[in-house]
Amino acid sequence: MSLWAQINLCQRMGLAPPEGALTEKAIADFKAMFNMPLPQDAIDALAQLFGLDKEDMKAADSALAMYLGPSDIGCQEEIAAA
Repeated sequence: MSLWAQINLCQRMGLAPPEGALTEKAIADFKAMFNMPLPQDAIDALAQLFGLDKEDMKAADSALAMYLGPSDIGCQEEIAAA
């Protein structure tokens, strides 16, 4: 990922200031976000950044959900125990 893309992503996620300073802490905070379920504001920022918040994507969401089937939250504990 290019440095510009990293800065842009961290800024949109609120981890780096608008001036564009990308610090080791900002990168560490970004990586740490994925150690647990993402908060809704992070999901919203990523959806906007990648264009997933567009109306025409909602049909694709439904189709993908039907293809993937129901999620199994309980499997996370099983994976963690392995």
